[in-house]
Amino acid sequence: MSHYDVNSGIKRTICTTGRFVKTIIRRRLRCYLILACGTNSKNVDISVKMKAVAGKEDQGGGLVWRAMDSNNYYVARYNPLEDNYRVYRVEQGRRIQLQNADIKHSEGWHTLRVRMEGDHIQCYYDGGKYLDVKDSTFQVSGKIGLWTKADAQSHFDDLTMSGE
Repeated sequence: MSHYDVNSGIKRTICTTGRFVKTIIRRRLRCYLILACGTNSKNVDISVKMKAVAGKEDQGGGLVWRAMDSNNYYVARYNPLEDNYRVYRVEQGRRIQLQNADIKHSEGWHTLRVRMEGDHIQCYYDGGKYLDVKDSTFQVSGKIGLWTKADAQSHFDDLTMSGE
């Protein structure tokens, strides 16, 4: 994957890079997406390495999949300020929590992974499965990507995907 569609809610920019290392920093909007162009999968197994760098209101970030647009997608996100990992459905721009797991924060890089087949979502943090839920809201293929919120400054690397 080498093309990314950056959607901040205000503008769209297409950027090209050889590596998927991004620091996503935004100040005016609440949630921020970067979607990988050319990805259009329904059943996925995706992972990314993430490092929370800074943020007073929020830190961390997560994986997005089955994204139709910036208002309709699934997201699994880790927040070290809250010591939790959550999976949400974002429908018509409204975020609905599907499940939560408490995880004590430790510094450094962490691996986030999501598997979804049909309506079954499984979310992993550093190899351990923490979230396991079913949701049938989005039944069609969509893009994958990355997500942050508020003033979070997060580094991402090694985004990988397998799926159909």
